[in-house]
Amino acid sequence: MPGRSAVGETIPHPRSRPTVLRTVVGVVADAVFDSQREGIQPIVYLPVAQSGGGPGEQTAISLGVRPAAGAPVQLARGVGAAVRGVDRDLSFSFSLAEDHVLASVRQERIVAMLSGFFGALALVIAALGLYGVTSYTVKRRVTEIGIRRALGAQRGHVLGLVLGQSLTLTGVGIGLGLAGAAAVTRSLGGLLFGLTPLDPATFSGVAALFAIVATLAALLPAHRATRVDPLVALRNE
Repeated sequence: MPGRSAVGETIPHPRSRPTVLRTVVGVVADAVFDSQREGIQPIVYLPVAQSGGGPGEQTAISLGVRPAAGAPVQLARGVGAAVRGVDRDLSFSFSLAEDHVLASVRQERIVAMLSGFFGALALVIAALGLYGVTSYTVKRRVTEIGIRRALGAQRGHVLGLVLGQSLTLTGVGIGLGLAGAAAVTRSLGGLLFGLTPLDPATFSGVAALFAIVATLAALLPAHRATRVDPLVALRNE
């Protein structure tokens, strides 16, 4: 109802059969009512007397209670006594709003935990693989490194040479990984709350993490390369 107040207008109740017109007596802010996966849906709130429930039918209502101080669970006994004071035949259950929120995202939490576990496992495997490749490369290039050392190359130069090649390989892998992730994560929008699938902070943080892990994995083989004795390397050749 753009341009005018909705209060006082009549609207058809979306679930009434046959259609029943309702008068709007108030407007509230948008809110996620049922599931965060569904987002904000059109919601109509009805007084209990108008919500159906004829003779012999059961009507369920929810009351939200917030304590002025202390833990919310302490309200259970007092609220239960107040409800039974109205009608002793009413059934009553008490649960925390926090539990409802956690239950609404339980599936997403499980998926996130599994993704985090397999992501950490993949990171460890990648670090071990990079360490193995770098160690093998250094072993294959012992003679070259020995010649470089014999011609006056400093340890810092050798260290930079080995690390540079390893980080170049890592940079290519990060670039391909980010491109693939950008293409895949668009389908994960329904599992994210408060984030966009292409969140810059997440992508840059993951790239930085991989760069740090790759540097640490290549550091030990690179350090070994700086300790190659030129005479021993040439003699072995």
